[in-house]
Amino acid sequence: MYYVPSPPERVAAVPPHARWAGGADGGAWIACKPNGRRLWCEVYNEDGVAFEKGNFLAKFDSATPSRYSGGSIVFSELPLEREAR
Repeated sequence: MYYVPSPPERVAAVPPHARWAGGADGGAWIACKPNGRRLWCEVYNEDGVAFEKGNFLAKFDSATPSRYSGGSIVFSELPLEREAR
């Protein structure tokens, strides 16, 4: 068994589609939207301050598929790397 923390209360500055990514030591709200073959992501701290934003690319060589469902492959891990500026 492992500890799964509840996300902190979402403040108004964090977009409704953002998802909490965190652990016992904290985390961040992450909001991503498709941008061509990339993802445009904004990362917010618990207070709703955006501290990272930009295009991110999937690192497919590090992807971990976890299941197949109805014609889709679901990944438990699909690392994203910030695109070079």
